[in-house]
Amino acid sequence: MKSILLIGYGNPIRMDDGVGWYISGIIQKRFGNIIDIIQADQLSVEMVDNIADRSLIIFVDAHISDEDDWIKSVEITPDSNPGLITHIIKPANLLAFCLSIHNKSPKAYLYSVKGTIFDFGEELSEQTHKSADETIEIISHLISNSLKSDN
Repeated sequence: MKSILLIGYGNPIRMDDGVGWYISGIIQKRFGNIIDIIQADQLSVEMVDNIADRSLIIFVDAHISDEDDWIKSVEITPDSNPGLITHIIKPANLLAFCLSIHNKSPKAYLYSVKGTIFDFGEELSEQTHKSADETIEIISHLISNSLKSDN
């Protein structure tokens, strides 16, 4: 098991909702031999065992916003509150499950890219694509620094 896991999630056939898959695919090409990658339609409790023994988890998804916030990044901490929509698991919920089951929770970040078009299709909109490429560079830097500090 590799020390870093990147989880790219969303719906890859709903245009900008597939940005997590797009980013994780590029990161796979760059770092696939030294980190693990999961691509999924959504987060699930079955992922808990996959994250427990990692030093770093990177979640990548799309977000919807009326703001000019094309790239968001936030450190995630465990939170067992499911919120109003209980059938959707958030990264913080996964970390809380991990803490509850394994008595530990890895360092984790969520990177999300603003999506504007969620029609059927596999292409990203122009601005989402541009922001995704910027996010890839940010995540690549984080991975490189994390790998250096692990050695």
